[in-house]
Amino acid sequence: MKRPFNLVILTLFGCLLLLGCQNPPSTEKSNSGVASASITATPEPAPVETELVRSGLISEYLETTSNVYANTEVVVYPKLPGQVDRVLVEEGDEVKKGQVLAILDDDEYALKVRQAEVNKNQAQEKADRLKKMYDGKMVSQESYNDAMYVLEESRVAYELARLDFAYTRVKSPIQGIITNRSIQIGDLVSNSTAAFEVLNPQSLMVDVYLPERETARLESGMAAAVLPVSIPGMKFKAMVKRINPIVDPQTGTQKVTLAFDDDIGQLTAGMYVRVQILLRSRSNAVLL
Repeated sequence: MKRPFNLVILTLFGCLLLLGCQNPPSTEKSNSGVASASITATPEPAPVETELVRSGLISEYLETTSNVYANTEVVVYPKLPGQVDRVLVEEGDEVKKGQVLAILDDDEYALKVRQAEVNKNQAQEKADRLKKMYDGKMVSQESYNDAMYVLEESRVAYELARLDFAYTRVKSPIQGIITNRSIQIGDLVSNSTAAFEVLNPQSLMVDVYLPERETARLESGMAAAVLPVSIPGMKFKAMVKRINPIVDPQTGTQKVTLAFDDDIGQLTAGMYVRVQILLRSRSNAVLL
């Protein structure tokens, strides 16, 4: 009769074992005053930066890209055929209008000037002699007129010879900078030989092609800025010089030409640039 007693003892032992495996009570109390089983950490506040509202200038720009080009750029050709005797300038040199860039061999042309001068002097002497004879009724009107015609022809031939001699000096037709020299001493050239290229840096411009809806907001004289991509931080003042009224039917754009102020600094033809055209600006605007 001991089996029921043993069963009771085993049951009590199992209950005590289960009670011992439970978590200990927390010291934190709930709203009802009973201890809670968890603790919640209070999050730290996030930092917030404040700034005073201020007023200032705000502007709206139309931006695009393009390349700088020279509006005045010429190719210099010799006016006579010949052999290059001297080259007086190099690429990068600044030149004035009419400055001699190169000299062709001028020996033959110098002799032609002397020959023409001799013929002119002879014609002048003959004309003077016939005039005295004509005044003395010793020669006919026809003989006198013929002498005067010969004199005039000799004067023209002399001037042409001098002009040809002057053409042995290859000159720059504009003021600017030599951007290309294609000849050297000893070269045989003709009037179709491109000898030099001269660019006027004061004629630098920028053409941009904008949609019709954008050009409708532009007008001549608007301020602009040109920023060379190769020179970070550099900005050059410009202005809208003209707006082509014709719309390209293929692209739907119009050409807008910008001209620079006098100070062009390090700008050169061919530079890739960003262009900003000022559309409008407002002062005392609220800035955040």
